[in-house]
Amino acid sequence: MDRTHLHFFTWHTADRYLVDPVKELKLEWKVAEGSAPLWVLRRWLLPVVLSSKLDAYFVRLFPNLFGWQIVICVRRIEED
Repeated sequence: MDRTHLHFFTWHTADRYLVDPVKELKLEWKVAEGSAPLWVLRRWLLPVVLSSKLDAYFVRLFPNLFGWQIVICVRRIEED
């Protein structure tokens, strides 16, 4: 596949293939956003605060499984 094709990356491969090949870039932080599939619990039993904490925990633990978006912040390293 060439550069005109759509590419998908996982939590583990995104910075490896997008940031690491460019020596002038440094990874600042990376975060995944998503939620755990707790539909019945979320609707009938759990308060919103607890649901949010469980979502954050599961997304941090399994970002490829429960995350729907990965945000990567990079900084360009200035060489003198």
